[in-house]
Amino acid sequence: MDRKEDYGLKVYTVMVKAGYPKEFAHSISQYMNTEWTSQRMCGYIGRIGLVSFEEVADEMLAILSEREKIVDKHILENSNRKYNEYLRSDEREED
Repeated sequence: MDRKEDYGLKVYTVMVKAGYPKEFAHSISQYMNTEWTSQRMCGYIGRIGLVSFEEVADEMLAILSEREKIVDKHILENSNRKYNEYLRSDEREED
């Protein structure tokens, strides 16, 4: 079992213990397959407990959206760093 499956299994287990049907827990756990998303969803279920399917699905989408924003931010920061390095190296060549 690889890490993605480990993280998804953790979410699945927490959800089933909280009282969600196995099929629903399986569906949600497939998307919560990184350490960060798994921790967020397990924390949510731990705090909130048994709520409607819609609320859990909404939280899942919010977590995935937030993760996407963080990934995009890191990509932009890396691109900006490389561009600044390029500009600095270009300035040295002109001297």
